[in-house]
Amino acid sequence: MKCQLLCLIMVLCFTSCGNAQDLVFESQDVVKGDASESDKDQNYSPEEINEIFSERNWEHLETTNRIKSYAIKQVIVNENPLEYARQLVFKKEFLNQDIAPILLEIKNPHNYRIGVTDVSGFNPTIQLSFCSEQCDLSLLIDTQNCLISFTNLAGQDYRTINQDLNEKISNTLIN
Repeated sequence: MKCQLLCLIMVLCFTSCGNAQDLVFESQDVVKGDASESDKDQNYSPEEINEIFSERNWEHLETTNRIKSYAIKQVIVNENPLEYARQLVFKKEFLNQDIAPILLEIKNPHNYRIGVTDVSGFNPTIQLSFCSEQCDLSLLIDTQNCLISFTNLAGQDYRTINQDLNEKISNTLIN
């Protein structure tokens, strides 16, 4: 009985060690060069697209007919220099044909870095409201950290965006 138990433990150790070597080899095989270069060339599967956009957010983007852009400014509360609040400052409204290039950039999965999202220090400076019948979807953009938050009634989903999309949003939609 003890011999069988010892043999079983040894077999489990050998098989788990063999699987661990395979996993290390596979993960080393995936890592290639600079992350920003590999993101541009990567073909995304439908599963990865679903990882970026929830079904509800995707449907809302598909039916959007107007986009409102706002700058988010920090303002002093009650004349106390230690207390700040955020204030939305309306910048532009985009209608009909003007929204098509914006939506193409937002819906393009190559503008996002899958699996890289560190939301510590998230400090949005831009808000985009996507409106169809109602403005139920907002994007909060942290231009310093290249982070975006899809915000709707179901909650927030954070994503990391590439520098190109970050600059396009900052230059086109706010300035």
